[in-house]
Amino acid sequence: MLIRNGRVTGLKEREHALTLDEYSAYWAGLPYWPGTAPGEPSVRRLLARVAEVGVLDAAPELCGRYFLALVHQPTGKCHAFVDGGGMYYGFWAKDAVATSFLDLARLLGLRRADMDPHAVVEFLNTSMVFFGRTLFPQIRRISWDQVVTFSAGGEVEVLRKPADDIGAPPRTDFVTHFAEMAADFRNERCSLDLTGGVDSRLVAALLAHFGLDFEVTVSGVEDHPDVVISRELAAVLGKEHHFTHHVLENLESDLPILFRLSDGMQDVLRLHRLLQHNQQRIARGASVAITGDAGNFYKDFLWMQDFPFYNRKRSNLPRLYDFRIVAMPFPEKALAPAYRPASRDLRSRVLAGLEDYVDSSNSRTYDKISYYVKTQGGTGQLFTLSSIIPYYVPLLEPDVVRTGFHLPRFGRYFNRFQRKLITRYHPALATVRTTESGTSLSSNALHQWKDLGRFAGNRLARLVKKTMQRTVGKTYLQLRIADHPDFLPTIMRSSTAHELIGELRDVGILAEDAEVGRIGPGRVGKLLTLGFLVRHLERAAGSRPIADRAVLSASGA
Repeated sequence: MLIRNGRVTGLKEREHALTLDEYSAYWAGLPYWPGTAPGEPSVRRLLARVAEVGVLDAAPELCGRYFLALVHQPTGKCHAFVDGGGMYYGFWAKDAVATSFLDLARLLGLRRADMDPHAVVEFLNTSMVFFGRTLFPQIRRISWDQVVTFSAGGEVEVLRKPADDIGAPPRTDFVTHFAEMAADFRNERCSLDLTGGVDSRLVAALLAHFGLDFEVTVSGVEDHPDVVISRELAAVLGKEHHFTHHVLENLESDLPILFRLSDGMQDVLRLHRLLQHNQQRIARGASVAITGDAGNFYKDFLWMQDFPFYNRKRSNLPRLYDFRIVAMPFPEKALAPAYRPASRDLRSRVLAGLEDYVDSSNSRTYDKISYYVKTQGGTGQLFTLSSIIPYYVPLLEPDVVRTGFHLPRFGRYFNRFQRKLITRYHPALATVRTTESGTSLSSNALHQWKDLGRFAGNRLARLVKKTMQRTVGKTYLQLRIADHPDFLPTIMRSSTAHELIGELRDVGILAEDAEVGRIGPGRVGKLLTLGFLVRHLERAAGSRPIADRAVLSASGA
């Protein structure tokens, strides 16, 4: 979707339009107005509210994950905005707005020389670019609190939503949100990711209690703990279990398709298993994917680097950066000389930007940084860019997150919040082991006593892992990931990886002696994205972009 001078063009698959009275609405993602079915019914409810109070006051009331543009037909005035968490990506430049970073870059005629070295270094270190920026200084991301419109001269103007951040008191009870959601999504064919972790189980327990019908699904390899425990949970819920086995057939030929899905803004390798998983959901007829991602706002995981001092007035941003943001920096010597200054001052620049999120205590500061910086660039970005099915992530709704933000500090320790709710609303689920060292999620005193030692060991292992990453540059005690075990080795041997890294050397981003084997498997996905982007930019003037719509349609993406 592309917007210039208030005119919307180029709607793609899974982008929608609706005209009602004086307004035309265009959207991508999943708009959701609580008390109303998601999608078009929620957009209709929004338009009715816009007629009552105007766009700026109505926009903060809409939930879900979406990009949405409203055009007032009598005047031609256009307003574009994203969800209240900023989790769905939209982009703006001097005189245009788009749902695609690549499309907007092509419209502006941007080339590799226009890329911001600081942004490139941020991406290579973290898979994201901080503080609403992109790889090009000419393109910005639409923030959660912005509404983008156009001046009479056709230039973009940025207005502010009258929206509260996650530090405001919650307006809706946590459990009430799930009760409403279960009623509102009843006509959808819901596919719920249910792993061996804590957060997806909380979502499953509440939705099952309130009567939402959903399928249970998981992806990975057959014997992975997440897959094994997911089957156990499906049996307890009385649901059929659907498993997507991660396969490597056609892996190398899939890479250009993954790049297009990534929109040049994400580690392409993070999308491979997820794409297969979503394709199988669609084949089964699912209409909405639901995930329990981002449950860290209801436990102490985000604060562990300050354990046990969770209510200090002073925040330790350098420690947060070293343990949670860039534990293992991209090796400076692998960068070309022109990019090394940006690498050297990365830490100081990011720390300066994080100062804007400092709150009254260390834990509240870390929550805001995690929500508005890390999660928007991680979970939010991933489910925007990889989605071939609408995603809903209830634990990321701003008003739901406010419940976690205002919990007593030690109310988030030992999964106490999740234990209480899961035991109350689905006690049978609470007693099944988790992937957190086999602990349960029961609030029963005997279960908690048995779990205490395992929980402490789990947290100690996580702390040691982060400490070793920072001090020796290697990862120890890494939990086994669910990808096919040959996934990264196959990529490392691929001709595509060697060719793209060679091209990054040729254009002066990587050092002349940079090689796949020296850089390491954990970083190769980001390099593939960057290499595809450079190739895409260089070819854009004379030919179509990589993996055009026909290719994506043929792939099922």
